[in-house]
Amino acid sequence: MEIIKTLLIYLGLLAAALFSMQYVGSLKNPGTVLKAEKINLALRRTGHLLLKADGDTTTVIPPVEEVKKGVWRLQLDHHFAYKDLPEILHSSFMQHGIERNYDVAVIRCNDHKIQAGYNLNDYLVNKEVPCQERETNNNCQYIEVSFQKGQASLSSPYQYLWALLTPFAYFLWTRFQKRQTNKRTMPPTIPVEMVAADREPLLQFGAFLLDFTGQKLIHLDAVHNLTYREAKLLHLFVTHANQVLERSTIIEKVWADEGVLVGRSVDMFVSRLRKMLKEDATVQIVAVHGIGYRLEVGGQNDSINV
Repeated sequence: MEIIKTLLIYLGLLAAALFSMQYVGSLKNPGTVLKAEKINLALRRTGHLLLKADGDTTTVIPPVEEVKKGVWRLQLDHHFAYKDLPEILHSSFMQHGIERNYDVAVIRCNDHKIQAGYNLNDYLVNKEVPCQERETNNNCQYIEVSFQKGQASLSSPYQYLWALLTPFAYFLWTRFQKRQTNKRTMPPTIPVEMVAADREPLLQFGAFLLDFTGQKLIHLDAVHNLTYREAKLLHLFVTHANQVLERSTIIEKVWADEGVLVGRSVDMFVSRLRKMLKEDATVQIVAVHGIGYRLEVGGQNDSINV
């Protein structure tokens, strides 16, 4: 029921968000549409500022050409500083509202060979591009900008829906995994009838209750389901609270009678129990170097019959 309630709340918020996005989107032009006049003006501004930075304020800037779909070219017949190009070009595109990713190539006019180039992301990462400090020649050069095609954008309600549902699907998956993990089952070596007939009393330590028979650790309203060996190890600690238990004793009491000898498993199970016991600061499992472990409890242990 809790998951269904959460799902309904989330879907309601999702519907409201989609409605708002569609409404706002209807009030303005899509940002992914490239307009020729905007690109033209941005590239002419780039050429003007490059020549101006080089001390040239009189040379006429040739018309900008679209050599093929999505590829634009500006010809400069005089020297310009390549290191200034990324910043000036980016600011020019931003000024005219052009935000699509692009590649830049500086090409010699006479043989059409590329002298330098970069992608917008090169500049955005650390404000540097490959070969930024290298000088280009003083002859005629093309600045060619190729806008990338097929960029993903959230341009439809379905894509918005997918983007918003993805984290919620992950949330549901993690909740399901957690529930599956908590569904601990009693080992088949211990018949249920035997357990019911020989039920042990609850053990209280700190703010916790240990139900060894039911394999549960109870803290206020929270209940942790334990595995058989987690319950057995914690039972050993609780019945020997504030006492040092040697590692060999722990292995003998918890694992040896099952015919299983372990090494690092002791540390792994202790780590699991520590995470559960964090809810009470007066209870903790302390490692005694070179010997074993001790369960430190701030209060006295009591047995409570149920």
